[in-house]
Amino acid sequence: MMEHRVSAPGPRVGAASINILLALAAILPASPAGCAIDVSALLRFTSNYEYRGYTLSDNHLAAQANIDVGWSNGYFLGSWLSSADFGDADVVANPYLGRLFEVSDHWQMVTSVAGYFFDEKVNGVNTSYAEAALRLSYRDIGSAQINIAPDYYGTGSTVPSYEFELRYPLSDTIEVSAGVGYQASRDALNYDGIYSNFGIAWFVLPTLTFDLRYHDLHEMNEGPFQDADDEPLARYHLDTPVIFSVSIGL
Repeated sequence: MMEHRVSAPGPRVGAASINILLALAAILPASPAGCAIDVSALLRFTSNYEYRGYTLSDNHLAAQANIDVGWSNGYFLGSWLSSADFGDADVVANPYLGRLFEVSDHWQMVTSVAGYFFDEKVNGVNTSYAEAALRLSYRDIGSAQINIAPDYYGTGSTVPSYEFELRYPLSDTIEVSAGVGYQASRDALNYDGIYSNFGIAWFVLPTLTFDLRYHDLHEMNEGPFQDADDEPLARYHLDTPVIFSVSIGL
């Protein structure tokens, strides 16, 4: 997925989503002896808050913040917070927790769960949900990931998604990357979707990054909704596919 107010009574999630978030939280270490802790923070300003081909900021600027805590044994937790313009929601909180496993010198596996919590309803519906993920990465070059959301955007439908990403450094400070994903969201959003991006990042300083990225969404396998107004995300398509962001490490 970040700032702004959070209105009472705050975000709510269903029982299935809560169970997913609690499952991994139960095995996180409090502060294991002998484990080093690394804490990092990030501010980001983006021309559009894009997520899987849709805009969560109504095609406007968004301010985002992240804090991340990691242990040397692979456990990590953190959260993003973003301004938004998504239905009545002004804020999106994206807490996450998980564990990284060193499979070999070049391969890593990450298991995680995350929440997507909106401070208000969207189109009259509580759209907060949770998602579990499993990612396999080869060095810093490529990764494949599978996600499962049991109550996607509060629709009651379970949506799996599959994502692939490739990165290539052109120099010590310039990197190109591309990603493609597929979500089987027909029952939830009225369409399955293929979302993709391609862009370039310039690491100006160790704590300053500029990113310019092209995004695309291809909707297919139209579902049962007869009226476009009934589609949960019909009004949240990107007006422009090119998004610029500035990230500042703290």
